[in-house]
Amino acid sequence: MLNMKYIGGISIVIPIYNESELLIPAITSLVQNLKKEFKYEILLVENGSKDGTYNLARQLAKKYKSIRVFRLTTPCYGAALQQGIVNARFPITIQFDLDLIDMTFLKNAIALLQVNDVVVGSKMLPSSRDGRAPFRYLASKMTNFLLQAIFSYKGTDTHGIKAYKTKKIASITKKLHPTHLFFDTEILLIAQKQGLSIVELPVSIHNLRPTRFNTKIILFQLVKEFLSLISKKKSFVNEGNNNIFTADDYNLEPKVNIEVDILVHKQKISKVSILPNGILGKKIRKAQIALHLNLIEGRPLLSPNQVPSLVDKNGIFYPFPALYLRLCFNLVCFSELSDEIEAQIKKIVSQYGKIYEINSHQHTHTLYPIDRIVEQYIAKYSIHQTRRYGSILHHSIMGYIMHSILFILAAFEQLMYGITLDQSPTWKKSTMPISFMSWETSYAIKKRGCEIVCHPGTNYDKNNSYIRFF
Repeated sequence: MLNMKYIGGISIVIPIYNESELLIPAITSLVQNLKKEFKYEILLVENGSKDGTYNLARQLAKKYKSIRVFRLTTPCYGAALQQGIVNARFPITIQFDLDLIDMTFLKNAIALLQVNDVVVGSKMLPSSRDGRAPFRYLASKMTNFLLQAIFSYKGTDTHGIKAYKTKKIASITKKLHPTHLFFDTEILLIAQKQGLSIVELPVSIHNLRPTRFNTKIILFQLVKEFLSLISKKKSFVNEGNNNIFTADDYNLEPKVNIEVDILVHKQKISKVSILPNGILGKKIRKAQIALHLNLIEGRPLLSPNQVPSLVDKNGIFYPFPALYLRLCFNLVCFSELSDEIEAQIKKIVSQYGKIYEINSHQHTHTLYPIDRIVEQYIAKYSIHQTRRYGSILHHSIMGYIMHSILFILAAFEQLMYGITLDQSPTWKKSTMPISFMSWETSYAIKKRGCEIVCHPGTNYDKNNSYIRFF
């Protein structure tokens, strides 16, 4: 369970403009909720208000030492947001609007920021509740469609509440020229280009007041700023081939580690999948860490007498064909699988730190009950994701055959337990398409914007064909 007394503290940034009616009750309520559970500060950034907002903010700062007030002379949401983020003192920054302060989002976002860089409160997710006027909903829908089409944005929303790792976002924010409507959109587009991990949470929107914007003026400004955003497209979109490379089988043997270390140092590899029962290599500092779950080669981490259904008489894991048949005929103890998987998770966490993803040696996590056990531990250890096979790309006949064989094997094995493959979390669609170099060789890079899984230092990828793309 997450310790809600977040040890590093949180900075809450709230731009305020003509908020004299909502300011006192909203901030008082927020303080009452925060002081029970968090070390925190609230940064109120007033920008060009024409009522008594600034004076009320000063009164709140005198009453509560945790509140800091900044003042800008010109109304600009982006400038206010920038001022708050770059002055945040704590490791996590929460971006709220005064009429949307969501403590449930805050707590869930802090948990997700243990393994991610940005959490977006999306109004457009199916489970969100959007109580805004239909016009504003349609405007958000159209804006996001254009962001996806023009900038290849992978999320569903860019406006509204968010949570950030402060250092990473402050380094982006301080370099930008602030705009009124699309400043936080620019932040997310640059974060995506830099490879930061961005996830979304549903939110519930309720109208606490009528909209204060003139529709004609806001439409004109929306179009003007969006055209300006397009003019800066090169700042947000990687030119050329923007594939992400993942290296599997780290710790398989020394030559694998040497090649992976070199590619990670050159920042050519974004993610490294680590075998937990090999000869452990050095710390990985410039790539995300993944557990390459291994249940079919070498010795288990637990002693053989703790996992007798997983090993042969010599205490060695059964190879994939034998494990597969034993699973089909229910000869494997599920609790032993669970214990060994958790032992491998703990080993990687203790040696390398936070795990971003779980995948597996020879795709064994696509089989039942391994897929369900992995999903449970993803939740327990706040791991971002598992490798999913619902978005595998086919560039060649061999790739299509290999994917089909894996699909058939997994489907047959799960039918033996009276379940269907579409129930398996590992066969859902992933956020990014995947291509395996070992299946496709050089064809794997034909599609842009996908994750390419390669095996440096092994003979899986014929002639190490990935090297020419680095």
